[in-house]
Amino acid sequence: MKSGHGLAFLFPGVGSEYSGMGRYVFDNFPCARAVFEQASAAAERDIAKLCFDADEADRLGDLANAKLAVVTASVAASRVVIEDFGIEPDYCAGHSVGEYSALCCAGVLGLDDAVKLLQARAGLIEALLSSAAGTMAWAINLPNEKVEAIAATLQEQGHRVYLSAFDCPDQTSLSCSKESFAATAAAVEEAGGILVPINAPGPFHCPLMQVASERYREVLAQCEFGKADFPVLANYDARPYPE
Repeated sequence: MKSGHGLAFLFPGVGSEYSGMGRYVFDNFPCARAVFEQASAAAERDIAKLCFDADEADRLGDLANAKLAVVTASVAASRVVIEDFGIEPDYCAGHSVGEYSALCCAGVLGLDDAVKLLQARAGLIEALLSSAAGTMAWAINLPNEKVEAIAATLQEQGHRVYLSAFDCPDQTSLSCSKESFAATAAAVEEAGGILVPINAPGPFHCPLMQVASERYREVLAQCEFGKADFPVLANYDARPYPE
């Protein structure tokens, strides 16, 4: 049953992964174990081993592996809360790849399709990263509007720098080409902020990844999407996905 009190399930993204995650629900709840088994069959690899085996810890940190593991563990946990405890959320949302978990939880996206999308997404990104030649950083201690203005000015000067996320009122994620990083750091610092590099392998969530986006649409077209059991708030605009 739904709580009726504005209960939300919030799903984490990459960076939350750790060796052993999901082990408790896997060991104690059949519905969670079934999620791991289904995801493993769809991915044609043992995701439980990836999550639980200490020898796999280094591989778990790889971007493609982390996404697959985080979504599997998240969906497994949500199944336990819904099926074993009978608690349904009034809303779902997820940070970055956690949005796939939210869409699975709400019944919009099947687990097999989610695994298929994650693997295709990882392959497209890996193929593009060498040519995208960019990075990401957090602009801290400046309002979002100020960072937006700085990015616009830099773009007018020919730099490839873009806002990739509004994290909170005084922290904004930026994606930029490697040759534009120094100019971006200087502009942020001149305005009184700090630019903190993100350990990201590429300039995600910006036009530098446009080629991957276009190819990904072709993969999306092959998936089926169901009606949401409860609203899912999108990363893009923080609004519920339409019917």
